[in-house]
Amino acid sequence: MENPKIFVHGDSSSKDKVIGEIEDSRKKTWDSILSEDELNLLKEGEIEKDEMMMEVINISNEITNEFIKDLGLEPINVAHESIHLVNNDTYEKITGSSTSAHNNMGHRSIFIRNLNGKNRPPEIIIPEILHEIIHYKHFESQQAFDIDKGEGKIRYSGPFRSGLKVFLNIKKSEVDVGDYEDYFEGLDEAIVSEIEKRVLPRLIEKSELVPKKSFSNEIRSAISNHVNVPVEEISFVTEVGFSPFSYYNQRKVLYYVIDRIEKKYMDLSKDEILLKFFKAHFSGNILEIVRLVEKTFGSGSFRVLGGMSITKESSENVLEKLMTM
Repeated sequence: MENPKIFVHGDSSSKDKVIGEIEDSRKKTWDSILSEDELNLLKEGEIEKDEMMMEVINISNEITNEFIKDLGLEPINVAHESIHLVNNDTYEKITGSSTSAHNNMGHRSIFIRNLNGKNRPPEIIIPEILHEIIHYKHFESQQAFDIDKGEGKIRYSGPFRSGLKVFLNIKKSEVDVGDYEDYFEGLDEAIVSEIEKRVLPRLIEKSELVPKKSFSNEIRSAISNHVNVPVEEISFVTEVGFSPFSYYNQRKVLYYVIDRIEKKYMDLSKDEILLKFFKAHFSGNILEIVRLVEKTFGSGSFRVLGGMSITKESSENVLEKLMTM
């Protein structure tokens, strides 16, 4: 897989220096990227991976690499040491996230939240690991520029694109360089979740340690009939209920886009169109999917897709707009 691309604002000498700094940082291991405070938090709050979790990481690596190679791209591996199962307090302090799992680009690590300090149900950890590994292997590009700050300037470098997600409008006059707006987050999550749906059955089939009954078609079909949820939307079932695949509302928008493109381009199947979106997630080459969307829905429609966040309201608003185009 190609090295992340770098976009630098400023004069040529500044660009060369920043590019060198970013390239040097990529050679570092995750433990040399974390601050001393973060390493201490991990030391206190990280929980040892059990045998099943190690197996899930291995198989997730294997099947996602197979998926990426089938797209004609170079695979990438995620080291066990870059995936951390941590207690609730450590998770929140390091990631600042309210989610239960998080792929942190800056730390080059995946963090899994272990709620209440107890071992979480394995059925929950399995798709979480797979989902975040798919994120980890996405296309990445960096941006860097100088921020005006009174008497001098502060150099900022950080993500520009991760998968299809784009980070824009960082406030260049403020010290808090984390102030940015992101676009295409909803589409990015829809694609990752759809890939997860496709490859999770391979993981379950290959595993010798996961509780396969929870993921079986028989038990998922039984609960589907009971709760009136399509069986293909049920990830797994436990004694206390079932867990659906994530980002359904965002995937509904993706499915609608694919349906409309298929109707316009009769020589392309839905699966062929989806594969183009998957490939863009990993390769960073979005030109083909931009053309398909814009020629189907009209000028500016891809920008409309970019406004979809991970909220239900946002996905409904975007779907409504697309249906009028």
